[in-house]
Formats: sequence, structure tokens, C-alpha cells
Amino acid sequence: MPRQRAARRRRRVSDPPRPTATTATASDDDVEETHPTLARAADPDPDLEHAHGDPLGHTTVRTDSGAFPGPGVPVRRTAAERTDAVIDREDEQVRRAYRSALVAACGVALTGVGCALALYFALHSVEADRFTRAWDALCEQNVRLLDVAFNQRLANSARNVAAYLYAVPVISEENLYEFTNRSSFDMSILTAVGSHPILTYEQLPQFEAHYNLQVWPKPLPPESTVRVDGRPIVSPVLFVYPAAVKPGLLGFNQMSYVSRRAGILALLRSPTKQIAMSDPLRLVPYNHRGFLIWVRALPRPTADHATPFTDWMGTISVETTTILTVALGTQASSQGVFMDILHPTGELIFTTVPANTTRHRLLHTASRTYTVPVLDQTWTARCFASTRFRHSLVTTWPAAIAAITAAVFAVAGEATRRGVLRWHAAQRALTRYAGQDEMLAMLARSGRAVLEALPDALLVVNSRGRLLGINAAAVALTGYSVTDLEQVRVTRILAPSHTAVLPETGTLPLGQFDGTLYRASGSAVPVSMSVNDTRDAAVSVSDAVAAGVTPLSADQSDAIAQVVLFHDISDQVDAQHRREVAQMDRARATGTRAALLTTLARLIVPQTRAVDDAMQALQRAAAVMGTGSPPRRTAGRARISSAADELAAGVTAAQHMAALGSDLALLVDVPRSFSDGGSTNGVRLCDLMDEALAARDREVSGKRVAVLTAADPPGVRIAGPDLAAVRILIAKMLLIGSVVAADGAVWSVRYSVLRGRLVLHQELSAMSTYVDLAGLDDLGLQHASLGQHFGALPLTYLALIRYVRRLEGTFARSADSVKGIMLHVEVPLAKMGVWAIFPSGGGRS
Repeated sequence: MPRQRAARRRRRVSDPPRPTATTATASDDDVEETHPTLARAADPDPDLEHAHGDPLGHTTVRTDSGAFPGPGVPVRRTAAERTDAVIDREDEQVRRAYRSALVAACGVALTGVGCALALYFALHSVEADRFTRAWDALCEQNVRLLDVAFNQRLANSARNVAAYLYAVPVISEENLYEFTNRSSFDMSILTAVGSHPILTYEQLPQFEAHYNLQVWPKPLPPESTVRVDGRPIVSPVLFVYPAAVKPGLLGFNQMSYVSRRAGILALLRSPTKQIAMSDPLRLVPYNHRGFLIWVRALPRPTADHATPFTDWMGTISVETTTILTVALGTQASSQGVFMDILHPTGELIFTTVPANTTRHRLLHTASRTYTVPVLDQTWTARCFASTRFRHSLVTTWPAAIAAITAAVFAVAGEATRRGVLRWHAAQRALTRYAGQDEMLAMLARSGRAVLEALPDALLVVNSRGRLLGINAAAVALTGYSVTDLEQVRVTRILAPSHTAVLPETGTLPLGQFDGTLYRASGSAVPVSMSVNDTRDAAVSVSDAVAAGVTPLSADQSDAIAQVVLFHDISDQVDAQHRREVAQMDRARATGTRAALLTTLARLIVPQTRAVDDAMQALQRAAAVMGTGSPPRRTAGRARISSAADELAAGVTAAQHMAALGSDLALLVDVPRSFSDGGSTNGVRLCDLMDEALAARDREVSGKRVAVLTAADPPGVRIAGPDLAAVRILIAKMLLIGSVVAADGAVWSVRYSVLRGRLVLHQELSAMSTYVDLAGLDDLGLQHASLGQHFGALPLTYLALIRYVRRLEGTFARSADSVKGIMLHVEVPLAKMGVWAIFPSGGGRS
């Protein structure tokens, strides 16, 4: 649509000026329209006219005097202007329809997005609140369990130890074991129970003598670091339960280690503190992490021989993993709520997070932090929720419901958009139908003009071959009058040339083909025809008349079966005939030249070979005569030298004529009438190369060419009843190489037998500047004036190529700035009737 509008704009700019308002009254297209429907189709709405006209909304039209018409003067538009205005108005209506449909669809879609977001946030907030409440409940449950384990169960056990030390008559190991076994100690959370006297440094000798026990380690800590109420104290381990702990702790002074001393001093120096807890340490003898809980007993009322000391202190050992595992249990962890317990020192002393997974994948990003008082310390507990636990309460249903809602509204928006577009399309269709009759009338007038201007003849035929309608070209081409054509059938004036059998209905066969037109004068004219049927459509003559066809009868109800178009092709037939005659003449001339060339080759080859043999025999005889006794007279020697030079020139000319004759024989494929006799034992390939190189010795020596030869494999022999084909290939290859080589070039010749093929490969480091290999591909006269060798080179080159191809071989040529010139030929041995014999029992190929 944009391309059509651009084309219309270009047409408006390029059209010639139309008649002005005062003179445009002669044409039917320029009169004012008075029909209401046509007026609506021709005049655009005010908005569109204002957009394409001047700023005031008037059409800019000048009169003959150059002035603009006044506001009251009616403006006349041509048919093209009215059509452009209607198309522009329809384009604008389509754009408005698309905009309104898009706005309606966007409104429905935005409503759906709002509903979907509202549903999602409402449902998600409900699930998130349920998750938060369940998470908080499980976290608080763990905190309460931690408080009960330490501040109740563990504290009660410590107080029981203090009561035992105060009330038992004799503090001994047996009584400690009896007490722990029969009391309400929770041994599931305790690992050891001990009793320790609190002594001054002066009482230490009495303690060691009474209990026969040495206190260690020594020396004792400085007195200034262990003073309580102004006296340095020591607290050795005396009695321990169970017995497994006793060997490693008996006599150990707890005040010697800073980690224990700080807690004990804080307990003894405080007037109100009864229980103290150590920092995390490793417990003896299992080396597990845990805590020591010290409890101070009330001073005993009396001291006797069995228990001579009154100040005592009890110790409870607690393993971290044991007590916290028992305290927190597994209920919360199994549901997906985990905790980290942090000591005030910052050490992570316990966690319920599984160790075989990474935290960022297992745990939710949010966490809860609680402060838990544990005896005389304050611990920090961090609570985490697993992603599994969160997903069990915060599901994807809100998002799914929101997505479904958005999808439903999106479908509703698309349905709304299509509905609005259909409504606008229906309105536009009603508008177009209003001006349909006028457009059909315009098309009929245009169609008649086209058919009248058509250079091809047009015939409208019914099913019986009777002519129903024609155009003006049909009358002019056939020579019949309109009245005569009413009585003539189509098969009488037209006949296809591709078939002698016409359809029985009296019509022509369908398709495009050439035929013959029989004119009223009786002459026959070649024509090109196109016959088309109506494809079972009910088309009558009245429809053709509406399209511009001239009817031949008043009855226009007859059905149309075929429409025939034809035009004169006499000029084309004459040109084709002249081309065929010229081709036949060229073919006869080519055959004559080929026959003449073949006859010339048959006649020239034997004679040139005989002349060459005779001249070489004469040259050898002259050489023999020259080696005899020296002549006695100088004049005689001069005549002999001159005769030798003339003889050498004659030999050279004879060799050139022999080579030219052999090249001509190869080129036209004249069968050889001689044979070299062959060899059943074979001739070495290197000997064949040397034999051919000896014939080119004068050329190679004169140019100072360095020749490098190689036969692969060494010693290979070529055998067969006739080796002439091999000798010819090698001779022609070496002839071309020696002729095109530059002075001082390096000539590499490598011939081999590989997989039943004779491979002839030679490379030249430099080629003569007088030779162009690209020009040798076409036998021309560009080398004819370069001497006898260069004059025969194109013929030798083309003869070699054709000879190789007749032997079903391959020929390749390349030119490289580094490697120079390369010629490569491969020919099957079997095509030459020879075979290869390899050395060292390698067999034959």
C-alpha cells in the first residue's frame, strides 16, 4: 500500500498540466458529478481534503487568466484526481480502523494485566503471611528448647552437684559415683562430673599430703593473677566421674589455663554468682568441642579428718553436639527450618543446616536472629527457612492464576481488536459498494479502449466454433468484414500447425502454439495463437461486451467457450528460415575444410617423413665425406663448407616439415601407417626420454637450458607390440618444452608409471617472452611470423591436447611466478596398447 501511494504521488508530479477550470468542459471525465453516490466517491471528506490541499481546504486550480477561482466557483476534478482522493481516503480509514482496534485491544489487555497483578499480590500475600507465621513458630520453638536445655535442665544438674558437695558427710570418689548413679542427673546431656576443693597456696601442701596427690602443672600461676579476696587460690581436680576421664585430669590445677581461669575467677569473685560457663574448648579425653560449667557450693559447716577442706566447687562437662542435638531435636529440621548457634566470641558452635548441600541453593534468602541467655552468657541464634519449606507454603498458584487471567484478557483483547476491524471493514465495504456501478462503467470504457488498441486479433468463440465477438485488429488481420465473420467458423480461418485432428466440437485445441491464418483473399499467413477456455465459468457475450468486445449479433445470451488471441509472425518465420540456411551453409563449408585438411594430412605426412629421412641421410654422408683426407685446394674447401651449410638448412627445413605433418596428422586423427616394431621385453622409460631429448639437443644446447630428468620407478620398462604412441607423446611434450624455454632456464622432466597410467610431468623455470601459452589454446596466426619453430608451436600444442583426449587421458597446464611453467599429461597404458614392466620382480601393469 505505501508503494502504491508513492507511485501515485510520482504520477501526479510527472503528469502534464491538465486543462484549466474555464476550458475543461469538452471531456466526459471533466464534467461535474451530480449523482449523490458518485459525488461521495469522488469528493473526499473535509479533513482529508484539508490534508492534501492548501491550508484553507480549497483545491488550487488556476483559470486561463492566471487568477484563482473564488470560493463560490465549483472546482472540477479529473477521473485520476477523484480516484486518488478515494484511495487516499480509504487508506486513512484503514489507518483509523487499525488505531481504534489497537486502542480497544490495549484497553482490554491493560485491564487484564491490572486484574492479574491484583490477584497475584492478594494471593501471594496470604501465602507469604502463612509462611512467616509458620516459620516464626518453628524458630521460637527452637529458642525455647535451647532455653530449657541450658537454663533449666543443665542448671538444675549443676545445682544438684552444689547441694551434694555441701550436704554429703564425706566427699569421696565412692560417694560421687553413688550420687551420680542414683541422682536425677540427665546423663544424655552430661559427659563428666567432677569435684574440686578451693585452696589457698598455703593449703596446697596439706592437700597433697592428705590425698597423696601431686598438683600439676607447676610452677603455679603468679599470685597476682589468681587472687580471690586477697589470697591466691588453686583448684585441683580431685574426684571425677566417669572413671575414663580420671587419668587425664586427676590433680590438674584448673587455674593454670587462662581459658578456665577466667570463668572460675569470675565465679569466685562474684558475691551473688553461683554458676559460670566457659568458652568453647576441647574436652578430655575425647577431644570433642564442649563447655565446662562450674558451680560453687556453700561452705561446708565443719571440717573433719575425712574432709579437711570447707570450700568446694563442682564441674559439669557438656559436649556441644550432644546437648544441642538433644535440645533442638529433629522436628524443625525435618520440616525445613534450620538454626545456627553463635557463641559471644563469634564462633559457630552448632548448626542444623545439612552439610552435603550449599547454602545458597538450600536456604531461603531471609533469616531471623534471636538473642538467647544461656546461664551467665548470651548466645545468638540465627534461624533459616529452606526453599523446600518456603515452597510448601508459598506456591506458584498465584502466579499461575495471574498468568491465566492475563492470557484470558489477552485473548479477549485480540477478539476485541478483530471485532473492531471487522466492523470497520463492513463499513468500508458498504461505502465501496455504493460506487461500484460507476467504477464498473469506467472499467468497461477503459477495457474497450484497450481492446481496440490491442495489436493482437481477438476472437470470442462459443462451444460450436461460431464467432461471437471480435476486436478491430481481427477485422484488419483476417480481411473479412464484420458481416462475413458472423457466418464463418473459427476452424475455417485458423488451423494449428502441430496437429491435423481438430476437436469434434468445431473449436480449437487449448494452449499456445503456431498455426496458419487463412485470409479472405485466400492467402495463408503464419500466426502465433493463444487459445484459452472459460474453465467451466458461466460467461456470456454480454460480459465480454461489458469488457469492451465488439459483438457480432444482437443476441448476447450465448455462452462463451473459448477466447483466441493471434498475431502475424511472418517476419519471424522468414528470419528463422534465413538462419537455418546460413547454418547449413556454414556446416557444409566446415565439412569441406575438414575433408580438405584430412586429405592434405594423408598426402603430406608420408612425403615429409621421406624427405626428412633423405635429408638426414645426405647430412650423414656429407659428414662422412668431411672426415676423409683434407682437400688440397682452398677454393674446394670453401665450396664444401657452403654445401654443408645449405645441406644443414635443408635438413632443418625437412625436420620442420616432418613435425608439421605429424602435428597435422594428430590434429585431424589420421591413422598411422607405420609401426616401430615394439618390444616384448620392453624399452626403459629413461631410454625413451633420452632418445627424444637427443632429437632436441640442438635446441637445448643453443639456449643453454639445464635439463633434469628422472624416471619413476627407476628401471621401469614400457613393452608392447607398438610403442609409437608412447614415443609420439614423449616427443611432442619435449618439443613444446624445448621451444618455449627461455635462455638459461632450468627444465625438470619427470616421467613415471603410476596405477596403470603413464604420467608425463615437466616444469620450466622461465618461458620465452615471445610465447603466450594462453594464446595457444586457440589456433591462430599470432605466432606465424615468429620463425619456423614458433610457427608450428600452436599446431603442436593443439594436436597434443586432442591426441591425449582421444586416448582418454588428462592434460593440465599452469603458470606460477615461483614454480614457472608446468605441463602435466596422464594417459592410460591400456589405451596405447602397451604395458609396464617393473624392476626387481615387481610384475607388470
